[in-house]
Amino acid sequence: MAIELRQLQDSLSDESLFITKRMRLRCKERGISIDDIFACIKGGKIIRQYENDKPFSSCLINGLSASKIPLHIVVSFNEGVIYLI
Repeated sequence: MAIELRQLQDSLSDESLFITKRMRLRCKERGISIDDIFACIKGGKIIRQYENDKPFSSCLINGLSASKIPLHIVVSFNEGVIYLI
């Protein structure tokens, strides 16, 4: 099932974003903050859908970080939870 950007934007909150310990480390290594992820989802656009990903469909979002630096993120979405991949 395709993910719609509006679904992500409407669900976006500190409580809805799930980031694994590994992804937190990768973000820290790359200088990507939670605010950057939020900004990318709020102002970005979905440029690719991965409908066959498991356990949930995912998508690639192209947007800008909070400091206006280009950023690509991959997320999946299920029952109001956004998973940073």
